Amino acid sequence: METYNCKDTENSVQDNYERYLSDVYDKLYKDPENVGKERDRSITYVPYRGFSEKLKQDCPNIHFTNLDSSEISKAVSHADVIINIARGEEVVEAEVGYPDRNVELPVESIANTEMVSDLYAQAIESGNENIQVVHTGRMNNKTIAMATAMPILGKLAGIDYDSVIHTSEVDLKRLIDKKQLDIKTMMEEVDINSELSEMKVCARALKRIYSAHNVDFEKATSSELTDVLLDEYNKYPRISTSTLMKEQMLENVADQLLKAGKSADKVREIIDELDAHTDEEPDSVDTVTNFTNSIPMILANKLVRNGYNADEVGLMSTEQKMKLLADSEMTAVIVADTAHMPRVM
Repeated sequence: METYNCKDTENSVQDNYERYLSDVYDKLYKDPENVGKERDRSITYVPYRGFSEKLKQDCPNIHFTNLDSSEISKAVSHADVIINIARGEEVVEAEVGYPDRNVELPVESIANTEMVSDLYAQAIESGNENIQVVHTGRMNNKTIAMATAMPILGKLAGIDYDSVIHTSEVDLKRLIDKKQLDIKTMMEEVDINSELSEMKVCARALKRIYSAHNVDFEKATSSELTDVLLDEYNKYPRISTSTLMKEQMLENVADQLLKAGKSADKVREIIDELDAHTDEEPDSVDTVTNFTNSIPMILANKLVRNGYNADEVGLMSTEQKMKLLADSEMTAVIVADTAHMPRVM
């Protein structure tokens, strides 16, 4: 296949994403489980920036269209799921009284969520009221060490691990000062006490934090070590982007329905249904993991809609779910940033 030449047009951003899609096109239809076998799939693509004739020629099996086309209306009217792909997060000062709400959605995720809201509204207007929505989360690689070290912070403060993210930096500092546990002594105990073996991973993560801050663990005082840990905690996103996108969508859809003239009671009924059919994928470091985590939720929802018992489905492995749905067709509508869309295909 001829690949897209990025020098053919003037817009470098457009060129790059078209070239990427051209490069991966062949893989989209290959069955990874059976060498030489084609996958039975249909792709309709709505590029945000439009598309060139060259891209259409390079990808003949992909149907390119625009948002107002009849294909989109048909897709959402039959879709099993709408998947909203996150695009990073912005850590800000936490809301007063809500220490866990220290994240804002970037403009890309806001735009994606607005699009998902519009598509969902189209779906329910067409009668597709059981459509599932999955919002994915995004975690920066730099935050993994703090997430892993969180149990140590809870131990220093004398609170449960689950309570840490709901506690402000100031309150944590106060609790740590009151508890007066020496972080170095605690780390030594983790090293030698076999009953604390599960904390060794946390301890290694803590060491990575100090290394990233150029702090010598052996030479620094316990107070200095605590301050560095609290500083890292202050920059840690304590609410998932998937939660924020879900909240944003519920608000968007409610506003749209009210403006369309639906009664407050009817809107509340629809929003409750949307809430029940919305899933939040745990924060992932890349788009591939977003999908790996989302697939079990999507398969489970499909099985329950097909009449399987929800409790029994909950006990099934992903492989069991896939086997039961091997002969089923599913329609997924995916909303993603330009950089991510070719990957999610």
